Amino acid sequence: VMTLFTLRPGLTMRDTCHLRGYAQAALKKFRNAIRDFDHAIKLNPDYEYAFYMRGMCKTHLEDNAGAVADLKKSASLGCDEAKEILNQIV
Repeated sequence: VMTLFTLRPGLTMRDTCHLRGYAQAALKKFRNAIRDFDHAIKLNPDYEYAFYMRGMCKTHLEDNAGAVADLKKSASLGCDEAKEILNQIV
């Protein structure tokens, strides 16, 4: 799957990891998705949407503390979706 994404012009490795994580999450393979989002975050520690998606995956695995931590980080980086969810749950 990664090869398909890396063939697209202008797509960075960070974007590739994010897209693959998003695909894994859509397939409900949340642990695999988290690994991909981990990698995207390692490549860009200020990638707010990767924190958001990783947090959402953690909610599906009932890792509430981890989810809240990721959503808070995402919100602090400017992700409005994360801010909305935190307003609902915290």
